[in-house]
Amino acid sequence: MKTNYLLPSIFKNIGLLFFIPFTVLGIFVISKEFYFDFLTVENFRGKSSDFLGKEENFTNELAIIGTLLSLFFIAFSREKIEDEFIQKTRLESLLWAIYLNFILVIIVVLTIYGANFYTAITNMIFAPLIIFIVRFNYILHWKSRFLI
Repeated sequence: MKTNYLLPSIFKNIGLLFFIPFTVLGIFVISKEFYFDFLTVENFRGKSSDFLGKEENFTNELAIIGTLLSLFFIAFSREKIEDEFIQKTRLESLLWAIYLNFILVIIVVLTIYGANFYTAITNMIFAPLIIFIVRFNYILHWKSRFLI
């Protein structure tokens, strides 16, 4: 079966290579308020507004986009051998990820309030990809033990 919608398998290695640095950068941005000076840009209006300060730093955006892209590369790259079993497992894992993410969002909405709510919801953008990757690889590893 043709899988034109998947990335080439080399993208999984690229995603794995970039996942750790971007995730660590994101953790430093959140916990240590770390930022790169060269990513600071002045507000084009020259003054602060309700939404933008006088200067904006894009280190947080770099960490989020880098982590999302690396997770996307890991999740949606072709396996070395892409057969019907792997495609079925991929589809089921994606369905599980969406269901579980939906449940997690409901739990967050019902239990977390204030500024922590926005942090939790922001972090929920990573959840579907992480759940998908974990379940997909777990099923492949678990099934491969019995096929050998």
